[in-house]
Amino acid sequence: YNNYPVLRTGGGGGGGAGLGGGLFIEQGAVILVYCTLTENGTLGGAGGLSLTNPPLPYGPTAGNPGSGVAGGVFNHSGTLSLLNTITAGNSAGSSSPDLCGAFISSGFNLIGNNQGATGLSINDYQNVPADLGPLQDNGGPTLTCALLQDSLAIGAGTSIGAPPTDQRGVARPPGRCDIGAFQLLTLITPTIQWTNPADIDYGTPLGSSQLNATVGPAGTLTYTPPAGTFLSPGSNQVLRVVFSPADPTQYTGATNSVHINVLK
Repeated sequence: YNNYPVLRTGGGGGGGAGLGGGLFIEQGAVILVYCTLTENGTLGGAGGLSLTNPPLPYGPTAGNPGSGVAGGVFNHSGTLSLLNTITAGNSAGSSSPDLCGAFISSGFNLIGNNQGATGLSINDYQNVPADLGPLQDNGGPTLTCALLQDSLAIGAGTSIGAPPTDQRGVARPPGRCDIGAFQLLTLITPTIQWTNPADIDYGTPLGSSQLNATVGPAGTLTYTPPAGTFLSPGSNQVLRVVFSPADPTQYTGATNSVHINVLK
């Protein structure tokens, strides 16, 4: 016999649910346009422990853990519209790693896992990887996840309804731009037009008659050897030019070379 007051409870309570790791919409209207939601996650809370006095011989009992649903976006009772948005690569402890709830899709979205989502479009990529790089500094004021070269999001979006730039401030092209918050730069390599110049006599400095390469985009042409150089006598001497673009967000650099004969 003991003098303990007797206190007994039932099993521990269940853990709370984790819903919408990236975005949880309780109600109202939300529009996701040119967004990328990735690497978010949800886990339910741990179950509570029961209390007894005196202690039970088999120890306290715990409640069930809560569920984790929709690591990306959970729409409870709102109106959620999607356009040109990536929701992929998220995780959930129980189900629906990327989306859960009702959606209004205008197409041109990429959904990693569509479990638990309704209202998606046949014009959305569904149940495919996004092929994104890690969250890092890719230029611009904020960190971003770059599109890798094999991503299905490249060139699969629409510029209709798009902001003029991506999250970094990079201009989006007209027509079929990229899905998500990141616009992959596909730089153009210009062609330098330059033909072999006519023979020159020894003692003639290089000038505009020889160093006359042309290129379409604006930029700087740098010659080697430079203008004013006196070449030694000889055949097939190499002249080189390097183009540096004025707009490196649209064009790469380029090089070319020709041959010249110096007569004596």
